[in-house]
Amino acid sequence: MRRLRIVLVAAFLAGVLLAGVGAGLTMVEWSSLEYGGTKLLDSEYLVTEDFDFALKDDGSIIILGESYYTNRYLDGIEEDPSVPEGIVRYQVTYNQAQVEPFLQYMPYDRTVEAADESGQEPPEMSGGEAADESGQEPPAVSVEETEDESGEEPSEDSAPVVDGVLRLMRSYYGDEFRLFMENKDEMLSDLKNGKLSSYEIADITGVKILVNPVTRPRVKDETRY
Repeated sequence: MRRLRIVLVAAFLAGVLLAGVGAGLTMVEWSSLEYGGTKLLDSEYLVTEDFDFALKDDGSIIILGESYYTNRYLDGIEEDPSVPEGIVRYQVTYNQAQVEPFLQYMPYDRTVEAADESGQEPPEMSGGEAADESGQEPPAVSVEETEDESGEEPSEDSAPVVDGVLRLMRSYYGDEFRLFMENKDEMLSDLKNGKLSSYEIADITGVKILVNPVTRPRVKDETRY
């Protein structure tokens, strides 16, 4: 019985020793790993496509709104004479096996007027309320008196009208399990060679916005955060 206890204790201590050795070897292996950089998966499916948006013929302007992709990849709007006038062209490089880009346009609601600071509309004044203390109506103002010093009548359309906001969006229908199975050999090979890499799925990888120089004044750039 005593011999059996000695054998059991020895087996236990041997197990503890082997576990410690295994943990030590694991730590040594882990500490020896090198960073292998960032690798782009699915890059063979990258394509470049043009997405055009036509401006209205009323002279209004549009705002190019921000999005994750324009904030990351876009350096600014480029003028390109080959783009037809009145066209805003998004040139997008994307993974056709994972995503589908599209342009989202949100028109402004021109029926909504800005309220005053109190949040209430100014009250309408009747003829009696418009009269001064003498009981007489205020004198009418002629058209000539409303002209400015240059002799021109004030124009209500002097400021350009903002028609809406245009943004680059995308629909995602990728399959991560397919990506893992197709690239598992490369991941295991990196580990075998003592490297640990970052793997980034190719999504939208490049964006350019091109407009004709004639159209440029009608486009307001707010594509970055």
